[in-house]
Amino acid sequence: MKLPPWLTAVPPDPRLYGHLVQLCADSGHLAAGRQLHARLVTLSVTPSNFLASKLISLYSRAGRLRDARRVFDAIPQPSLFAWNAILIALSLHSPDPSAGIRLFATSGISPDEVTLSALLKSLAASGPALSPLVAGELHAVALLRGFGADLFVSNGLITAYANAGDTRSARAVFDEMPRRDVVSWNSVISAYARAGLYRECLLLFQELARVHAGGGVGPNSITVTSVLHACAQLKAVDFGVSVHRLAADSGIDMDVAVWNSIVGFYAKCGCLQYARELFERMPKKDSVSYSAMITGYMNYGHVNKGMELFRRADAQGISIWNAVIAGLVQNGRQSDVLGLLHEMISSSILPNSATLSIILPSVPLFSALTGAKQAHGYAIRNNYDQSINVVSALIDAYSKAGFLDGARKVFELTGDRSKVVWTSIISAVAAHGEAVDALRLFNEMINSGTRPDTIAFTAVLTACAHAGKVSDARNILTPCRLCLVSLR
Repeated sequence: MKLPPWLTAVPPDPRLYGHLVQLCADSGHLAAGRQLHARLVTLSVTPSNFLASKLISLYSRAGRLRDARRVFDAIPQPSLFAWNAILIALSLHSPDPSAGIRLFATSGISPDEVTLSALLKSLAASGPALSPLVAGELHAVALLRGFGADLFVSNGLITAYANAGDTRSARAVFDEMPRRDVVSWNSVISAYARAGLYRECLLLFQELARVHAGGGVGPNSITVTSVLHACAQLKAVDFGVSVHRLAADSGIDMDVAVWNSIVGFYAKCGCLQYARELFERMPKKDSVSYSAMITGYMNYGHVNKGMELFRRADAQGISIWNAVIAGLVQNGRQSDVLGLLHEMISSSILPNSATLSIILPSVPLFSALTGAKQAHGYAIRNNYDQSINVVSALIDAYSKAGFLDGARKVFELTGDRSKVVWTSIISAVAAHGEAVDALRLFNEMINSGTRPDTIAFTAVLTACAHAGKVSDARNILTPCRLCLVSLR
């Protein structure tokens, strides 16, 4: 077969090759795109910035990050277009969410709105691992470069701030936006729901409903899921019913996630019969569906109904087992948990971090030192030893077993020392009468920027009282009062 002249031309036409590579990327034809790349290599052609960007996009869409990076590294002087292509690829596919941030820090380029959007996506995926200050720095760059009003940059900033735990800054960005789409609204609404700011979540949803009534943007399935979660936590039945009605009347896509949120809302609020009716009407059920219904039964003491549904579940998943185990513990049936654990493991479903955080504080076996060590070893082998809930449960288990040094060691090896972890170690040390150590840890907690809660205050004050350290207790009373006022 005779090849067309443009394909055999030397040097090849980068525009034509770029167009073809783009077609391969858009249609998902990786093999054809690789053949074009191979021909360029055979002709000893170093792709231009334009052509290299197309190749990076091709490999990125196929999830071949290493090939994309190899193309980028071969560019003598990458342009902003090429930088954007590799940063987008890293934001989508890198196992290290901060890789794009680190690469950009070495670039020396002036970012545009595409660059910032890619960096913010990487930052959001990093969660609390990167400080909100990094989001603040990118925010400042966006404002200086004139991209502060860009829709995609603003949405990226909201998500990055929210995932770093800074809901106040996320809301400030939202309030300054000249134009908002459903992603903007969902980002803040879901941020409030994740942060436990449920009333703020409902208030913002009401504002969105007013905008929608006036012909503006309306909620979608993600909005409904977040808001119903907040309604369930607040037991706001009337509000949740209105959200359910709005979802049904607005033609929102009722996928399995929306169905699960609706069933979970009614079950958590005690409307078990209606929740079960909806559950039975679901066109498709998954493990979350069964977990939501089982949890509802267990929360209201209907253990037998929960177990009956568990036994006939036609979906598999660790969440179902965890719902049953938590329900048994909640209803004082700890003696049944070990048997269920053995049954679960025999079914080739292994305990995860949620399972460990349920059984460690409640099953008698793990109150003994040997059981606590066995659970700790399992957590380490399965990479659950950095889970906040597992760390807290292990500290508590070691403390109750009289092995305070073990509790201290778990705390020292914990990378993410959240409020829960600090409170657990302070409570453990205080329970053993170590007032000096409890005070030291309490001060370290404050100096780290973590605001103590009422449990931490109570623990350290109790330790001071038992040790007769009245003056030390007085020294923390004023900050205690200030924090308690701010917690109201």
